[in-house]
Amino acid sequence: MEDVKFGFAAMKELKKSVLYQTLEKCKSVFWFVFWFSSAINILALFLPLYTSQVLDRVLSSGSASTLAMLSIVTISALACSALLDVCRSLTMAKVADWIDRETTPDLIVRAISLTSMKGSSTSGDVIRDLGTVKGFITGVGIFSLFDMPWAFVYLVAIFMIHPVTGCIAVVGIVLLVLMAVWNEMATKRVMQESTEENVRNIGYIDVASRNAEVVEAMGMIKHIVTEWSKRNDQNRSLQVKAQGGQTLFWG
Repeated sequence: MEDVKFGFAAMKELKKSVLYQTLEKCKSVFWFVFWFSSAINILALFLPLYTSQVLDRVLSSGSASTLAMLSIVTISALACSALLDVCRSLTMAKVADWIDRETTPDLIVRAISLTSMKGSSTSGDVIRDLGTVKGFITGVGIFSLFDMPWAFVYLVAIFMIHPVTGCIAVVGIVLLVLMAVWNEMATKRVMQESTEENVRNIGYIDVASRNAEVVEAMGMIKHIVTEWSKRNDQNRSLQVKAQGGQTLFWG
């Protein structure tokens, strides 16, 4: 079991170092995507501005030409925003593909070397974890990080529309933050226990697989399956408990 823990820690450091070096090379691309995100968020402000202008100016003046011009400008801004969003998504997809091509061979070589030297049994995890990183880069989660600074700009815009709506938005933000913190505090320990138990289960099966001939010769397969089922049931109960806590907070 100590070998499994050491192997897990060593693999974690390996993935961190290789991935960090690769992401360092992508800094310029991330800045490029950040400015794309900034432009998208600025263009998104056109819709509430369009609404306020229609209510304040067009309805009072009854000018069809003003309405047409505002509509053309707003539609053009939203079309540009959609185009930039597509470009941003394609860029991150290319980044994920480049990270895969650049990182995977190095990870495999180092993982195999570490396995041969230290007897680690978790070398296959590096590919799965790299897939998780790629999924994050190509998903909506990373775009939320780029869009986060603009939340304050939107908040100011809401206050400019009306102070009451601004106060409602602030209260909503505070409540969401408090719920997120409370949810993290309530489920962090259970999630950590579930992750550690899952690592132990994987290590248990890896050890049995490495000694498959001995296990089969001694007739221990049924015992190993039974023991793993008990461990897996415990892990599932932890996962259900954590998911239940999150459901209570977020529905």
